Amino acid sequence: MSSDSDGISKAMDHDSGGKRKPPKRSQDVQRENDDFYKPFYKLNYKRVFPELIGMAEYTVFIESRKEGVKLGNANPLILAGFFKNEIKELTNIRIINASKVGVVFARTINANDFLKNESFLEKHD
Repeated sequence: MSSDSDGISKAMDHDSGGKRKPPKRSQDVQRENDDFYKPFYKLNYKRVFPELIGMAEYTVFIESRKEGVKLGNANPLILAGFFKNEIKELTNIRIINASKVGVVFARTINANDFLKNESFLEKHD
């Protein structure tokens, strides 16, 4: 009996099942996860709304480029005055979260004009 049990244990140690062992995980898993969640940026690309769509709500999301500046925490009356003086045909301003504000337009032309407005971004960086 003892010789049979030795043979079974040797066969189990030797991986006689024919299955391959899974590859070992790489050491830089954290770096891969950080790269996975980074947004993709393409130079000189501006995302715009399609122009042939009828009347609807077109929301443009705005957040500050400066670290630590949270637009969503600003006073809504100040934000409303700031955007209404600078932007045409604005219908609503929505606070999305602490760092993001949604500016709502009724027409695609106005939303696309705001997205292409370079002077607004440079003036209020």
